[in-house]
Amino acid sequence: MERILIAGAGNMGSWLAETLCLDYDVAVYDTDPQKLKYLFNTFRYKNLSEAADFSPDLLLNTTGLKQTIEAYEHILPFISDNNA
Repeated sequence: MERILIAGAGNMGSWLAETLCLDYDVAVYDTDPQKLKYLFNTFRYKNLSEAADFSPDLLLNTTGLKQTIEAYEHILPFISDNNA
């Protein structure tokens, strides 16, 4: 089964997680643990070293536009070259 990592558990990230979790292995990463507490059928990560062990096939960045580049710069070093 394909693995999807969603960066950001705001409105869009939560919606995508709920929609995709029935057909894929979904993990959600957010620095705010409060945003992760209502997500079900997903792996929930507060730190990127845990998310790296998930080894995603696809990364969906759902952070705001102003944080998009910073989020990619923060996350990409933790994802293996085989999955980038």
